[in-house]
Amino acid sequence: MTTPALAYDFDVTPQLAASVQKALAARLRWYRWLQYAYAMFPLLFVGLSWFVRRSLGAAIIDNWFWIVALPLFGFVVLPWLTRRAFRRRFRSNPMLGGERSLTLREDGLAMESRAGSAVVRWPALLRVVESDEHFLFYYTPQCAYYLPRMAVPEDEFAAVREHIRNHVTVPTEFRAGIST
Repeated sequence: MTTPALAYDFDVTPQLAASVQKALAARLRWYRWLQYAYAMFPLLFVGLSWFVRRSLGAAIIDNWFWIVALPLFGFVVLPWLTRRAFRRRFRSNPMLGGERSLTLREDGLAMESRAGSAVVRWPALLRVVESDEHFLFYYTPQCAYYLPRMAVPEDEFAAVREHIRNHVTVPTEFRAGIST
């Protein structure tokens, strides 16, 4: 039985690209541990300072890098640098942005943009994940094609999940605890 192709159009912007990058990074174990480190190091150093009966002010002065600079870098500077890099990349190569089309077909994912078109067969995918903002179609452990959830009408989410379930033989993770 053939199912109809599901076609979606969306604009690729630096904000969307940064959002996809964030979703991909959040699924990497080392990235999650790094995020915990940004939050835990200040608490660790403040706790150690209190343990040796030093004031909070003395702890901050002696360990300012671990208590102030590292979290500031991890939670403010690094995200800002990432967004800035995407804006610069899109300015230097306009073909990266603009209108994009992604179609879920019987034979695979069909993608089309100003730069060209491609079809990726379903067996080439390693994993499919539905995050809060995107459907991620992994072709390597760290890289994925994406379909923003905002491009899919609300009444078609079930059809997209069913199409993926019927054609993909790799592990899938869907929102709301639906997984196969």
